[in-house]
Formats: sequence, C-alpha cells, structure tokens
Amino acid sequence: MGQVKTIALRELRAYFNAPIAYVFAVVFILVTTGLYMMTFFTARVCDMRAFFSLLPLVLVVFIPALTMRLWAEEKRTGTIALLMTLPATSMELILGKFLASLVFCFLVLAGTLTVPFMLFILGAPDPGPIVGGYLGAMFLAAMLLAMGLAISAFFADQIVAFILTLLLGLSFYLLGLDAVATFIDGWISGLGTFLQKTLGLGSHFNDFAKGVFSLSGAFFFVSQVFFWLLINRLTAESLFRLRAERTFPLAAALMFGILLLANAIVFDLRLPRLDLTQSKLYTVSPATRKILDRLQVPIHITYYVSPKEKLPTTMKNLPRDVGDVLAELAALSPRVTYAIVNPESIPDLASKLIRKGVRPFAVESIEQDQVSLSKVYSSIVISYLDKREEIIDQVVPASLTTLEYDLVSRIFRLTMERPPLIAFYTPPAGDKTLPGPGDRFQLLREILEAQGYVIKTTYLRRESPIPKEADLLFVLDPSGLSERGLYEIERFLRSGHPVIVAAQGLSYAYLPDTSGITVSASPRDLSINRLLETYGLKVSQKMFCDQETIPFSLPVRRHMGLFWAIVRVPVDLPIQIQILPEQMNQDLPVTAGLSGLLYLWGSALKLDEKTISQLGLKESLLFRSSSRAWEQEVRLGPMEAEDFRPPEHLRSYPLAVLLEGNFPAHFKEPPPWPDDQEGKGPEKKPGQRGAKKGQDLKEEGRVPSAETRASRLVVIGSSEMFSDPALEALANAPFALNLVESLTLGGELIHIRAKTQVERFIGEVSPAERLIWRLLVVFGGPAVFALVGIYRALARRRRRELYLAELKREAGHGTS
Repeated sequence: MGQVKTIALRELRAYFNAPIAYVFAVVFILVTTGLYMMTFFTARVCDMRAFFSLLPLVLVVFIPALTMRLWAEEKRTGTIALLMTLPATSMELILGKFLASLVFCFLVLAGTLTVPFMLFILGAPDPGPIVGGYLGAMFLAAMLLAMGLAISAFFADQIVAFILTLLLGLSFYLLGLDAVATFIDGWISGLGTFLQKTLGLGSHFNDFAKGVFSLSGAFFFVSQVFFWLLINRLTAESLFRLRAERTFPLAAALMFGILLLANAIVFDLRLPRLDLTQSKLYTVSPATRKILDRLQVPIHITYYVSPKEKLPTTMKNLPRDVGDVLAELAALSPRVTYAIVNPESIPDLASKLIRKGVRPFAVESIEQDQVSLSKVYSSIVISYLDKREEIIDQVVPASLTTLEYDLVSRIFRLTMERPPLIAFYTPPAGDKTLPGPGDRFQLLREILEAQGYVIKTTYLRRESPIPKEADLLFVLDPSGLSERGLYEIERFLRSGHPVIVAAQGLSYAYLPDTSGITVSASPRDLSINRLLETYGLKVSQKMFCDQETIPFSLPVRRHMGLFWAIVRVPVDLPIQIQILPEQMNQDLPVTAGLSGLLYLWGSALKLDEKTISQLGLKESLLFRSSSRAWEQEVRLGPMEAEDFRPPEHLRSYPLAVLLEGNFPAHFKEPPPWPDDQEGKGPEKKPGQRGAKKGQDLKEEGRVPSAETRASRLVVIGSSEMFSDPALEALANAPFALNLVESLTLGGELIHIRAKTQVERFIGEVSPAERLIWRLLVVFGGPAVFALVGIYRALARRRRRELYLAELKREAGHGTS
C-alpha cells in the first residue's frame, strides 16, 4: 500500500499543478450549478432532483477529459519507461492513478455543495435524497474513472482516449433510458430490458437520487469498477511485461460475461435497502404494522399480472417491485398471505376475473418501429371473509409510490363493520349568491368516494337533514343557513360527532378586459359566525391578503388581427395565498409533512383565547399565514391595484384551528324549521319533527341537554381551497383527506399516505437575495478552485525564483 500511496500523491500533485485541472473543475461546477439555478427561483422547489437528473450525463461528458491523460500522457512523454523501473506492481500503479483521480473528482463534486447549503438556509429539504444523490454520484464517478483509465492505457493519443471513453459512457447512459430499452425490445424481445439492468446507468443511479441506498445499485457500480480495473491490469501486463497479449481478448470476454450475469442475478434479488429519506418513504410505516397486528382473521392479496415477456419495457420490473411490497406486508403479519398469478396460465380464469371487475387494459408497445396496443393484466384483489373484494385496478409503475397506502387503507376499511359516512353540506345548486354555476366541490366528493367513504348530501333542511348514521359533518361555504340549520350543526357536534366548517367572508371573480384581468369582490354570508362565536372564534368578513402568493395563469380570449386567439394572462394577487410547511403545525398528523397549501380567497380567523380557555376547550392551530399578511376593508365590485397595496404594519394571522372538548349550547331550545314560521307550513303536533317553537320538543330528544359528549370542531377560513380548481394545487387534496381520516378513522392512515408527500418549497426571496444566492451557488465553488490555482501558481513561481537565485549564488561562488 505504500507504493499505492506514493503514486496517488504524485498523480494528485500533478492534477493541482496542471491548469487544465482547474479549468475542468471551474467549468464542471459552472455547468451543473448554473443549469440548476436557471429555474430554481421560478419553481421554488426545495430539493435537488433537477440537479441529480442532469448529473449522470454531465459526468459522462466531463470525466473522459479527466482520465484521457492518465496513461496516454505517460506514453507520449516517455515517462512510462520511468514507471516500469519503479518497485511497484502494475496493479499498484493502476490503483495509485485511480485513487488520485477519484480524490480529485470528489473534491470537484464538493464544489457543488453550495446548492444544498442554499437549500438548508432557505427551506427545509429532505436530507436523504441529497445524501443519496451524492453517494450515487461518487459511485458513478468511480465507475467512469475506472473505465476512462482502462481506455487511456490503449492509446498514446489523448483525444482518441477522450472520444472512445465518451462514446462508451454515453452508450451506458443511453442503455439506462426506458425509451432506448423499449426500442431494443421492439426488435429483440427482452434484450433492451436485460441491457438496461446489467449496463444501464440510470436504472441504478436513480435509486440513490431518490434517497435509497440500494445494495443492488452499489453492487452494479462496484462490479463495474473492478471489471475496468482488471481490464486495465491486463493491458498494463501486456504493456509493461510484454505478456498476456494472447490471453487478453479471451480473459476480457470472460470477465465481461461474468459481469453481465452477476448484475442480472443481483438485480432480480430482493436485497436489503437503506432508506435515507427523512419520512422513511420507502420503508413500511409503523402504522402499517399496527393495523396488520389487529387482524383477527386471514386476509389474502392476489396480484394478477401478465407474464414479463408480454409486458411493455416500462412495466417489466413491476412484478418484482409489487412482489417486494406484498412480501413486506406478509412478513409483518402471519394473517396476510399473497400470491402472484398469471391469468393467462389458468383456463377460464379470465372470465371469472371479468365477473369480479378485473379486466386487462391497453398499453402501448413498440415492435420494430411500429407502435401497437396490447392488453395486459396488472390488478390487485384483496379478499377478506365474505365481504365484497377490494380491487386496485391498473397497477402501473407510477402506482408504486402510493401502493402501501392503497393496500393498507383497503385492508383497514374491509375490517370495519361499515364504511364511514360523511354528511356533506354545500350551498344548493340554485343558490343565487354563488359566483359560479353548480357544485364547485364535486372533485372533493369524488376523491373521498374513491377512498371508500360514503357521501350523502345534506342541506340542513327538513327534507334533507343530517343522516342519523353520519360519522362526520363537512360544511362547505355555509351560505344562507337558517337558525334551525345552525342548531342541527350544534346538535350533531354536541352528540360527540366531529364537524368541519370551511367558510370565508368574500368571493372574487376574475373578469377579462382589454388591459388584462379585472378582479371583482362580493361578500359571502357568514351566519355560521353566530354559532362559532359561542365557542370563542369567528371568520372575519374583511379582505385578507398575504405577500406569500401563488401566481395563476388564466386563459383570455383576445382579438388578434383577423382571428381570435386564447392567450394566458398571468395573475399574481395577494388573495392567492400559499401556505408553506413552516406555517403549519408539524406536531399534528393532519398537517405534518404537507408540502404546501393554496389558501384561495380565504379570510383570517378571530380567536377569543379567553373564551376558549373558560370553556375548557383544547385549541390546536393547524396553520397560519406568513408574517407579511394584513386585513383591510374591501371595496365591493371591480377593484384597482391600490386595493391590494399592503399597509405599513404586517403580521401573521390564524387561518385554521382545531377545537376539542365539550362544546356549550348556543340554543336554549330548537328553532323551528324555516317552513314552520308563522303562516307557513302545516301545523305540527307536539313531539313531531318540525314542531313550532314553544311546543313540546323534548320527546324528539333534540333539545341540547346539559350533558354533552366530547367532540372536535375544525374551522378553516377558506371554503374555496376545497373547490375543484384549487383542490388540484399543491397538497390541498391530501390535506382534505387527512382531515377526514383523522376525524373518522384516526391518524394511522395519515402517516402512511404522508410518505408520498415529498414536495417542499422555499419561502419568498427578494430580488436582491436571489442575486446573492445565484452568485454564491454558481460562482462560489469555481472561486475557491481559482484561488487555490492562483495560490499554487504563485507558490511554484516563488519556489522557481528561489531555486534560480540559489543556482546563481552557487555559480558566483564557483567563479570566485
């Protein structure tokens, strides 16, 4: 090892003494960080996925410039004869050169650490994918360096070595792409997939970039390094000792075959993986363990999937990946069993599956440049007792991110006596106060129904009351509620059932005009405040604004010459509010881990802390605004830019709150139904539903008694954040699901679904700060290398001057 260290230090000094090394480092860091920073402040995503998605290709292009001289330069200058005289074996020479180039490459990669430094200052990124990405980059760099070192030994011309290393690296990179693998499979079935998993870079690097230390991925890169170092040794033996020339082709072919076979076997093995992510996204959740531990009778999971040769290239690894998840669940509980079945191998099974609701679906495949559609099976069926089987249809690679939740949530609901029922209140479709047509919350209904909830509409009227079996009341935009409607909400809440109220003081309309978009404000009915004030809170009627915004792009029809065209007009107003993770309560599973929320047209909440405390209610703030928010009186109708100008004093406001405890009674006795007012509706007998005020209603059991059950009330100052357009933004849909699940099923399933919520954002950054960060990230690393290069150049120059001066003095002494 002493000789290896000596050679490595010699080569490392050569790097730092050559200007080309500093040029390499500066250009590499400028390219990688510059490309990343081009869109960073536009997207504001607090992770390095964009950085690591480009890094493999950049390394493939740049590393040949680092390795092309390692042997070729020795041949060109003749110093290879000096190396042959050293008391070192060929392998020691190879390892010395390899380690020196590896250390230098790692130092260059360290020059990009200004990117994660910026992310941790501006936001709260998940460190797992960052650490994993850099580990993967180090493995990939080691492989490419070993490859370049081996190729450099074949040639005395550096340019030839550079080009061949670049071509080979690009080939390995392309073989890792799904599109290339699909193309090759179209001509020779299975070959593209085989080459992708045995030689492709992307399929192995991507696991590291996701934050997973994969043993199969590590084996791939380490085996490649060993292969190329051994190839280099055979070349060196031939070069230095003039032997092994005849055996080189056979030995190289044999080692390459072993490399392919070993990687093909290891890729299909279920090797352990280390999950580096902060939320353990790729590890079975502890909540899953708890749910499966409670199983009293066996549950069987069947994965129906077509044979691998019939699956398209992008789905060929799906049986293995789904099997891994099912095996993990089965390992957690002896009552969970599973099977992977090929429906085409069992006669008459296809017709039975159709009756169950399992059908093959069409996927695109490419064969010999022809795009065709083929039907394949990929569906999961969950069987439990004699209940109706749960089906997860069309399982595709994108389904893997939510597969654990999809499986466990269905298992959880199968073990329940009945599915949860949600009473859903929205303003009636004929409500004239609505700014738009129809039900704006249809998508929320569909999402909840897709998760197994039963949705029943209530208008809080006699003909449409709250269902007796309801587990949750979800009140959205409570406009025009009568006193009896408010009483029904209170009665439901005080009976121990949870209630969600989402209400806002204003709604807005975006109207196109010749100059762009005009915003018009209109008030919303907040009669719900009469009930909420009893509990110590209310929804503000004032216009609420925040400088932490989300820009919109709205389509506008414009006349352009002879034609009409649809153009998109950007709209960035302080009523389009973004809620960042740091503004949410990370101690509650409802909001923990959410990437961000769109708080559209919302209002601030007014909390009377004294009243809440006196009532003995527990208050938990779900999220609040940024510290750059304000309230103001609104001018109804069309608004001007001045109406959105912030005042001098800004602060943070509560926007969503959870109250828990025994809620007091607001009503002494039940108000009459609206159609029972004087002169309306039929006369009711005492004790009959809808009886008039003052009649004997205690027989109905509807009068709030002094005793009440503990319950939970969630109040959110925006109903529009659950409307169809807003629900697709950021994490609004997961937040709605978290709310419903926490109030009906408990918080266990939330922990499982939260594993898929990895999108994180940075806060608002001023233009001056953006410029500073761009300069620091892009030019910080190059500046360090430039300073080191200048220092070493000056130091060498100084030593050379001292040496020449010493020679002159010695020459002067000699002549005297």
